[in-house]
Order: sequence, then C-alpha cells, then structure tokens
Amino acid sequence: KLLHQADEYQVEVALDRDFQQVLIQSPTISDSVFQAEIFLPDTSLLYWRVQAFNLTCGTTGFSEIRSFTTQQIYCQEYRPMDLPLAFNALPFIQSSITVPTEVSILDVNVKDIQGTYDNPSGLDFRLRSPEGPIINLLNKRTNCPLGDGFDFSVDDEAGSTFVPCPNEAGFIFEPVTPLSTYDGQRANGRWNLTIFD
Repeated sequence: KLLHQADEYQVEVALDRDFQQVLIQSPTISDSVFQAEIFLPDTSLLYWRVQAFNLTCGTTGFSEIRSFTTQQIYCQEYRPMDLPLAFNALPFIQSSITVPTEVSILDVNVKDIQGTYDNPSGLDFRLRSPEGPIINLLNKRTNCPLGDGFDFSVDDEAGSTFVPCPNEAGFIFEPVTPLSTYDGQRANGRWNLTIFD
C-alpha cells in the first residue's frame, strides 16, 4: 500500500528475507512504478520492500516484505534447414523449423528473411506457430515496383512500421500482426513461414 502523502519512494530487492544480500537499492523515485535497471537472476525467489518519504514529515519504516519469482529466460535462435526454396509452379513456398525445447514464449523475432524474386512487393509473408494462428508479417504492396529481392527482419519492438522500397537492405520493422500473438504459448513444435505470390 502506498503512503498517500509520500513524495518519494525507495525500493529494495534482495535474495534473502533478511535483506542481507541486497540486489537493488533504488534511488528515490517519485513514481509508484519501478523498473529494475539490472538483470535479475533466473528462476529465483526474490524479496522486495518499499520505504516512503515525505519531504515535510519525514520517512516511514519499510513496508511489509513481499516476494516474487523470476522466470527462466531461454534465448535461442533457430534457422531452417530446408533452404533455399524455389516457387516453381506453386503459388507459395513454405520453410519450417522445429523447436525441440518446451518453454513458454515471452518474445518472438523473425530475422533475416531473404530471397530473390522479380516482383517482391507482390508477396505476402505469413508465420504460424505450432499452436497457431497464422499471422501476417508483411502484406503485398502495390506501390513498390522496385527491386528484385527482399531482405528484412520483423520485431514487435522495432519502433517503426515503415517498410522501405525496395525492401532489400536488411531493415527491421514491426510486423502487420504483432508477434506477441504467440506470447504465452509453448514454443516446441513446427513453425512455418509461408510466402504467397
């Protein structure tokens, strides 16, 4: 519970309930939200408490000690083994990867989507996780007749939805449908990237 007339707060996070092994002792903050500027240890039970300050009346004692558990962060890059692919007579091509590790998804990025094609602006790029659904990464664009290939990555945190024309320089941009659609799903299984002509 926050002190209603507090001007500032200080947050402490520790490895132990007695606060002998303090990981974070924040500077005083005036907001009721605190974000750690260091990485916390994975899969750990941590303890936190808050102290309130009023510039006129002084300082409170520390709040009740509370706890939280950090998750295990598993960061892995997977590359398809079925490349290169050609359209041939089909109206689409599909590349797949199989993720063997059973972990919950916190973030997905799709990197280094590359290829040559005589009309890359006429292609749709779609992704499907093992659980689905299919999401749009990049839609056909009729206003970009330039180029003979594509080279890009998609990331929800890219900060821009702008897709350059031609799209051949390895830019990173936000997908049409957020990749966060898959957050919370299990990662293991077959992932499909499909490109439609």
